[in-house]
Amino acid sequence: MGSRALALALLLVCSLAGAADALAAHARASEVLQPRVEGALYKGATLRCSVEPGDQPPVFAWLRDGAPIDGASAETYVVAGADVGHVLACSVGAATSEAVRIDVVVTAIVDRSASVQRGPTLTLRGEVSSEGPTAAGQVRLITIGRTRSVVVARTTTDERGGYVLKRSISGLVPGQISLRVDFAPADPELHAAAEQDVTLKTLSPATYPFARVAADRRVNVADGVVPFWTDRNWCAVGCRPAGAINGWPLKPFHEQHALRAGLNERRLSGSHVGIDIMATWPQAIYAIQSGYAHILHAGDSAARVRVGNYIYWHVNLRVHEGQFVRAYTTVLGYTLRWMRHLHLSEVSGSNSNYLNPLRPGGRVLTPWTDTEPPVVGRVSVGRDGSATVEAFDPQSFAPQIYYETPVLAPAALAYRVFGANGAALGRLEWAFRGSHWLPNALAATVFAPGAHSPGFFCFARRVVCRPVWTYRLAGGLAPRLPLAALAGRVRLTVYAWDWAGNVTARDTWLNL
Repeated sequence: MGSRALALALLLVCSLAGAADALAAHARASEVLQPRVEGALYKGATLRCSVEPGDQPPVFAWLRDGAPIDGASAETYVVAGADVGHVLACSVGAATSEAVRIDVVVTAIVDRSASVQRGPTLTLRGEVSSEGPTAAGQVRLITIGRTRSVVVARTTTDERGGYVLKRSISGLVPGQISLRVDFAPADPELHAAAEQDVTLKTLSPATYPFARVAADRRVNVADGVVPFWTDRNWCAVGCRPAGAINGWPLKPFHEQHALRAGLNERRLSGSHVGIDIMATWPQAIYAIQSGYAHILHAGDSAARVRVGNYIYWHVNLRVHEGQFVRAYTTVLGYTLRWMRHLHLSEVSGSNSNYLNPLRPGGRVLTPWTDTEPPVVGRVSVGRDGSATVEAFDPQSFAPQIYYETPVLAPAALAYRVFGANGAALGRLEWAFRGSHWLPNALAATVFAPGAHSPGFFCFARRVVCRPVWTYRLAGGLAPRLPLAALAGRVRLTVYAWDWAGNVTARDTWLNL
């Protein structure tokens, strides 16, 4: 080959090699400058546009759905609410990253409630799980009805996304209950909403002598019932003691305390002469009405002192006869260790003229509410027209101190007879009315044999104490059923009142 030909060949080889180097350099530059988005893909997260360093400082830009975002020209970008539901990308020069989608964070309700619970207050607990930041928002408990659903409780999630919901069901009938838990996020651009169906098996509280059934119902206009205290007797309503100050004789004065017994409950001596207030030991006892102390008994568990219109029983006394007592200031004494309650009686005039301390218009114990209606059992009818029935009164306010809050006896009981067509065949007959104290001699007439309170030793030694409240519905203070005068199918309806005036009815059909 000549020298000229050799020179041309060398020039061609060098040109090809230069072109190959240029192509390789361009490829390397494209590979090095290809950016990618790094970071969590939800509102509030910081994204970074990652790119290999090049010869020149990179120039960044952020894109939403392919369009530049105003002012977003830094290496990092904080995801905004406007980005949710859209795609983001970053560019460095002419190179653009793959797009990433910004969505709300998926959440789920993790229910940790006990599947079997004793009512009437049900507790649902759990947490709202999240694939990102801890879920923050409102959790709602919803009852599912045939025509509509109702929110019955709500709360907010804690710092870990946890929640606790409580639902009290007045007149709870044990069985399966279907509920729904909903999560509504505080920031719907950050977290997704969630819901979870929950089914609980409910049981009667341990203190119930027997379970409520669906046969217990609310009264209606056709029942023709009236409040038990409208008997027109003296001080059945009103008669508020002069100078009495609203509150409770135990601290805290202006918070409700639970009762463990009511007026007229069956005792060995006859009828209970007041109400029993659950207490701790030792707990200071105060008067709710100022006056001079009159010691009625001292030295043992029956120690009691009268101040004004009230008698305070089972007190380790710290006042003396004739001492002036200032309401809510002077300590009358302390609760006794094994009594675990304060007995409070209200009187007018003599020490044995007992009134109903919970009567409307005259009640000083405030605040006090009870929304849980009485429970009526099955009626037993004798051939002679006598009838007995078991009943009790739950309390909607039921804290536990040494023992679980027991049920009370009803405040009143009555019956009425109806024909098959719903027409009343007689008037409302009262087995008893608790507007006043029932004298001891009447206790055996009102109560059937075997009726009794849980007893002192039960409250002193056990956590759960159940009474037996069986009454002479007909054939005691109320007349016997006129079975001979009735024919065909008739309805016997029993009514039970509690001290707050709640009424429960239960129907029994008789074929005569």
